[in-house]
Amino acid sequence: MNFLNPSFLFFIFVLLSWGHSANAQQEVKTIWGEEIKLGKKERYLDVVGADREAFYTTKDLYGTSDVFLLEKYRLDSMSQVFSREISLPEIDGEVMSFEKLSFVNDQFYLFTSVYNKVSQTIGAYCIPMNKEGDWLDIPRELDRFESRRWNSGEFEIQWSNDSSLFMVYRKLPYQKKNNEEFNFRVYTRDFIPVWDKQLELPYGAGTFEITQYLLDHRGNVFLLSGSDPEKSTSDSNWKKARKKEYVVFSYHWQEKKLRQFDVNLRESWVMSVACHLTPKGDLCIGGFYSKDQYFTIAGSFFITMNGETREVLSSGLKAFDKDLLQQFMSDRKAEQGNELPDFYFDHLLLREDGSALMVAEQYYISERVTSDPTTGRQVVSYYYNYLDILVLKVQSDGQIDWAARIPKDQSTTGDKGAYSSYALFDTHDKVYFLFNDHPDNLEIWKNNPGDDYKSFTNNKRSVATLVTLDGNGAQIREALFSQKDAETVLRPGLYYQTASGECVIYGQDRKSYRFGRLEF
Repeated sequence: MNFLNPSFLFFIFVLLSWGHSANAQQEVKTIWGEEIKLGKKERYLDVVGADREAFYTTKDLYGTSDVFLLEKYRLDSMSQVFSREISLPEIDGEVMSFEKLSFVNDQFYLFTSVYNKVSQTIGAYCIPMNKEGDWLDIPRELDRFESRRWNSGEFEIQWSNDSSLFMVYRKLPYQKKNNEEFNFRVYTRDFIPVWDKQLELPYGAGTFEITQYLLDHRGNVFLLSGSDPEKSTSDSNWKKARKKEYVVFSYHWQEKKLRQFDVNLRESWVMSVACHLTPKGDLCIGGFYSKDQYFTIAGSFFITMNGETREVLSSGLKAFDKDLLQQFMSDRKAEQGNELPDFYFDHLLLREDGSALMVAEQYYISERVTSDPTTGRQVVSYYYNYLDILVLKVQSDGQIDWAARIPKDQSTTGDKGAYSSYALFDTHDKVYFLFNDHPDNLEIWKNNPGDDYKSFTNNKRSVATLVTLDGNGAQIREALFSQKDAETVLRPGLYYQTASGECVIYGQDRKSYRFGRLEF
């Protein structure tokens, strides 16, 4: 069923806000912790949670899956409180493997797996831990299934939108000519089973890929099936012209019925989709569309659905107008109706009034082939290009309130883009974007914002640029710190925002790192 037929939608003109402040400054401080050396086998993994006084991280150790490091850092000073090595227990003589660590309700939930060679089964377990890393209970078995060999990641964990429930789900082994099947088990955070079901999707195995799994506070499941690309070297095949379909499946366990909602647009191609649940459990679906089958976008759409009845409450789409396109391309190309290429849908940020912010980044990988004049040997270098950020403010009916382009040019090689892209912090009234930048770009922004921006290519000469976007799309752009002054280089992909709003960033320089906190 097509819920977004353009002939039934009322379009309004797009209100764009390209305002920028050339000299406006705001009080933003960066509080850095001490420099910490990385051990030979240590690798920074993730910030897993925070309370009012501290945040917690994990590191894994190369070559091991049954040991990890739990670390605690103070939020006020960003100093390390402890670094504790956690060894996983054995089950029936078999050592457990780390899968995931969650911080919920002021305690940890350690999810593990273990392979039993005798029974050829994989067991999924959870161990509750306190904030010091001590076990609070014995390992709780959540699921067990047959497998001829052990593979980490055979199952996944998803918490509900209010963190009162969690779901253990796994895809059943591929069987030719059979439909896609999944197994779901939902528990309370006290490990009380709510329901257990094996679901069969009405599509052949391998036809679709589930890209999002959502669980609401009632224990109902929403699945987004489609083919969104990832920012990796393997995305070139995805960009080729082909049919792309997106479907939202919903399963309400009390009525024991699977329903299907097709996300499609008449005479347009859906290019990327993201779903989020509101606090009361309604489903919001946002995305970008194109007029052709290639990886370009011509407009956006937005749908809201009642999470209980699954009735569509509102839907709409809007094409990008010429003024928006001219921010990213020449006037001639905008007049011709060219679309925006290579944009990846990163964030769907919901607002209390039913509106949302949609954030996308322009990204592609290029290659350069050079020949050694002496040997004639060819060398291929890959360049990771992270460019402009597009931000749209959309209403619940899909109409665009405003659009903002955040100019950015990052092109590096040999690092897979580890120091590129951006960190995002959302305070609802403002959104902050933090990224590594060329030091000359601030003057370009102040004096000639329409000019080309210089590319960030070298960590040693970089500055961390902070762009503040207010509720009307107006921007403040400023240099937050330089690599030289901070004695570290921002890693934009590693960041965390606490429930109370503290913004934690991560910097790394060779074999040492430090955490920082933004203070507004």
